[in-house]
Amino acid sequence: MTDIPLNDQELSLLREIDTPTICNALEIVSPERRARGFTVRHLHCAFPALAPMVGYARTARVRAATPPSAGNEDQTAARVAYYRYIDEAPGPTVMVIEDIDTPPGFGSWWGEVHSNVHRALGALGVVTSGSVRDLDMIAEGFQLLSGSVGPSHAWVQLVDCGGEVNVHGMVTNSGDLIHADRHGDPGAHTHTHAGPDGHSVANPDAASHCHAYTPAGPTAGRGHKRNTARVRWQSDDRRRDGHRQHRRKRLARGIRCAHRYRDHVRR
Repeated sequence: MTDIPLNDQELSLLREIDTPTICNALEIVSPERRARGFTVRHLHCAFPALAPMVGYARTARVRAATPPSAGNEDQTAARVAYYRYIDEAPGPTVMVIEDIDTPPGFGSWWGEVHSNVHRALGALGVVTSGSVRDLDMIAEGFQLLSGSVGPSHAWVQLVDCGGEVNVHGMVTNSGDLIHADRHGDPGAHTHTHAGPDGHSVANPDAASHCHAYTPAGPTAGRGHKRNTARVRWQSDDRRRDGHRQHRRKRLARGIRCAHRYRDHVRR
């Protein structure tokens, strides 16, 4: 079972706050995260006027410097699986893509086609250590925070998706809650701060947690194991409700702290 995602109102409140302010608030409510969970190098922000991206991470790794070793059929199957992965709940999503070439950005995974495909699948934008291109033809409202800008896609290919990635020092896992704007990209489960053009923050408390309980089969002792399984499920429901209430209280406290900090700075 997965943790309950934020509702539309909570996501909307987070979009009203810039990423550096989110980082300031997180330092208050989660001081242990002061030195992790954010980008530590410059990211190019293609569209500084867009509102912050707030969504759940979809992770992948790409490369472009060498031709793919897999055949066309295998590449197509991997691409289809990747698109299905992006379309999974919860949403909205933010792509967090690690380019594993040395140096990163040899060829771009992002341009006119992929921005439109990912936008149609519910993605708000991307945070990547790689490059982007086709800046005049990007899908409307799709944000690009990238390590570089380049003209070619070269041999760009998908390496894998759904695993842990590292984008400019921000370690992100699939399902992490991302807050990112022109200041940078704080990735999943933590806060991320990039250079003057972009900031990103990821919150690990939004990650999915799986709980599996298997009720006893018909050969089990009379009622005992079935009752035990039922009690465990009920306890799990109460624990999830408690976690949800605790998370909402922390979120509300963080937002209040962020607003107070912003008002103090403006004065």
